[in-house]
Amino acid sequence: MTTKTKLATIVTMTKKMGVLAGVGMVVAALTFSGCELVKGENSVTVDMTENEERPGVTLTGTVVQASGKFFLQTGGRDTEITSRRIDLMPHVGKSVEVHGEFSGTTLYLDSIK
Repeated sequence: MTTKTKLATIVTMTKKMGVLAGVGMVVAALTFSGCELVKGENSVTVDMTENEERPGVTLTGTVVQASGKFFLQTGGRDTEITSRRIDLMPHVGKSVEVHGEFSGTTLYLDSIK
């Protein structure tokens, strides 16, 4: 079954089962079929491929600091970032690629390049 067919089936089932069930089914379909989003100069890659060694999110942008917190600016959007292992201060003002996992709206970094 193609991804397009899967999504059409999900839309039909969503109408019957309600929005919450449909959202769960979309997430499951994307998880098992794989999904990648790349957008412009400041790219966002979400890799949800099954059996992936490094689950999480990879973002590219500029690190900024404000009010004692660190943020990654990606094309007009600021994402709060933090890490228990990585000192973010040396990266302030630089363009970087980060990898980590979200908890709420904060991205907890595993790596920064």
